Amino acid sequence: MRELFFLLFLLPLSILAQTPDKQLLADADNIFLNSFSVQSSADSISTEVSSTWLAPTCSAVDFAALKDFYETLHGDNWRNKTGWSLVKNNDSPPPYCTFASMHGITSAIIDGEERVTGMQMHDNKMSGPFPAGLCTMTKIEVLDLSLNPIAGDMPVEFFNLTLLNHLDMDACWLTGPVRPEIANLVNLEYLNIYSNRLSGPLPSELGSLPKIKYIYLYMNILSGSIPRELGNLSNLLILMLDNNRLTGDIPAELGDLPVIQRIGLGDNQLTGNIPLSLFNLTTLTEFYLNDNLLTGTIPPQIGNLVNLTSLHLGRNIFTGSIPSTISNLTKLYYLYLYDNYLTGSIPENIGNLKLLSSLGLSENQLTGSIPASIGDLTDLNWLLLYDNSLSGPIPPELGKLKNVTLVSLGNNRLSGSIPAELGEMGSTSGYVSLSAYNNLLTGCYPANLKKLCSRGASFDTNVGLAALFTDFCATNAGACPCPQSLTLQSTANDVNSGVQAFETDKTTGEITASNQITGAANITFRAGRSILLIPGFLANQGTVFKTERSGCN
Repeated sequence: MRELFFLLFLLPLSILAQTPDKQLLADADNIFLNSFSVQSSADSISTEVSSTWLAPTCSAVDFAALKDFYETLHGDNWRNKTGWSLVKNNDSPPPYCTFASMHGITSAIIDGEERVTGMQMHDNKMSGPFPAGLCTMTKIEVLDLSLNPIAGDMPVEFFNLTLLNHLDMDACWLTGPVRPEIANLVNLEYLNIYSNRLSGPLPSELGSLPKIKYIYLYMNILSGSIPRELGNLSNLLILMLDNNRLTGDIPAELGDLPVIQRIGLGDNQLTGNIPLSLFNLTTLTEFYLNDNLLTGTIPPQIGNLVNLTSLHLGRNIFTGSIPSTISNLTKLYYLYLYDNYLTGSIPENIGNLKLLSSLGLSENQLTGSIPASIGDLTDLNWLLLYDNSLSGPIPPELGKLKNVTLVSLGNNRLSGSIPAELGEMGSTSGYVSLSAYNNLLTGCYPANLKKLCSRGASFDTNVGLAALFTDFCATNAGACPCPQSLTLQSTANDVNSGVQAFETDKTTGEITASNQITGAANITFRAGRSILLIPGFLANQGTVFKTERSGCN
């Protein structure tokens, strides 16, 4: 028995780990089927050990497909080709073959073979025609070849890859149609083929994908109408068809998408009205219909889309007024209605959109005054009101827009003097491009506007102003005289709304006041020497009243 123990001690540990005649799966580099028997007697010990390859080997079909892929797309020039020497240097799967070490490849053991289940080769400097071998990798679930110049049509055989779940080939050079055979991809959830040269109509079969959640087909040259069958996609979250050549009406059936979050149909040639059914999509967060030929009015039902963060209807042929219900969209960051034929006034309650970052209402036919409530949009970065027929004074409340960087009020009929409060615009952002050219503004430049000289501002072609703004900045030409004292003791000096500053000389100035500040007024007194509030002065609860030791000079 000592001899038997010694023999067993010398046998490989991997054999000892198994009972006789059982399979053994060892490490990836030494994978064996081992069977052995031990016979002993008092005089002799004999052993029989046999070894054969056990581990599932690389699929010959997938190996050939990967070799074709490497050669077709000029693998020697890739950014990362780690592990691809396996297919470069062999014509068939060698012993110890595994796909696991190849860059971008994931695999699994299926039916006793190692099969490719994923290729993620994003931006890898791969170029050439669409590799035919891809069509034979029938177990693939994830394919990401984006940002590689892979040219040509997607062959019809490609759509036999029925396990495909994720297809990402954006910014390649693909051409040809979106084939109706796409309906075979019954497991597809993510379809991203934007920024290619796909052409022809969208097949109605696109609306038969039972699991699809994301469709990105923008920036192609697709034509024809939008299939009504897309309304059948009950799991669809994102539909992006922007920047194509789509024509016809927007299908009312898109209003049947129960969980849709983003619809992008901009930069096409769509016509007709916006279907009212789309205003029932309360899950919608982003809605892009810009740069089309859409007509009709913006209906009051727009206010139903309470989860919108972006609404872009610019560059269409919409008429009528801006509905006041737009103020219901309190989650909006971006509102663009520019370059239409909208009439009427800007809704007074637009100041309810407290999160708004960009407001674009330019190039319409809007009339009336600029609502003072715009000053409540303290997160506003862009305010575009140019090329309308707005009238009345520039509201001093705009001075509260301390984060703004672009304010364009040009080519309207704004009148009156320039409020000193505008000097506070952009004080947080540090820069504001303020343009109020070609209006009917008159008078002098308040000293506080000096702050805009270094931030960027233009009041050109307002012939009623005392001087060019550039001359005011350079030489103080056209500056308003700075009073030594102000007496605010008549009812004419009472203020019940708006933002306004009363100021005198920043060194010797004095203010004496018995006026009344009520309502929602926001008033500041600035003087260098004294501010005297005498009996009769009132600043009601709810108003904002401040005094500052500063002023003009």
